[in-house]
Amino acid sequence: MIVSIGNFGVILAAILLSTSVHYFFLRHLNDGGWLASRYPHLRLGYGVLMALIAHSLEVSLFAIAYLVSIRLGFGTLEGEFTGTAADYVYFSYAAFTTVGFGDITPTGPLRLLAGVEALTGLVLITWTASYLYIEMTRLWKTQPWSPDKGAIRSKRGTLPSGVTTCSWNIDRGRTQSPRAPYSGR
Repeated sequence: MIVSIGNFGVILAAILLSTSVHYFFLRHLNDGGWLASRYPHLRLGYGVLMALIAHSLEVSLFAIAYLVSIRLGFGTLEGEFTGTAADYVYFSYAAFTTVGFGDITPTGPLRLLAGVEALTGLVLITWTASYLYIEMTRLWKTQPWSPDKGAIRSKRGTLPSGVTTCSWNIDRGRTQSPRAPYSGR
């Protein structure tokens, strides 16, 4: 009973800390820095860099959780595991990204931490992808194509010449040009 409570405590701490780190980084990105406000075209690159740093910190937090869990006797990591910091981080990256190579496997209650890390990683990576998508949408709405590159206007915004848009007809399951309405069968 005490083992499961202690294991749950380590898992809960890893989830709360990694989610807090992620929130902090996304909040920082949303507030925008002086660089992003001065050079908006760099905002996406900066966002990707900060996301990679945030995810690496989150992976490191879970690697520390594995170390603590093993030291407290909540299981082991077996296989090609030598106990180095690189092994802990490697296994944590594999679990966080849900790659799971299988060369290192958790045993005992440590398996629950690995499963929860995979779920947490999925949620945090999806959160990042959603944020970056929103930022790309904002950037592309405020940064039109340069008129000197032969830009054309469409219902969906400015496009470079030669690029056509396509919308999905949900009712018919076919694509159609926005310039010519779908005529049916």
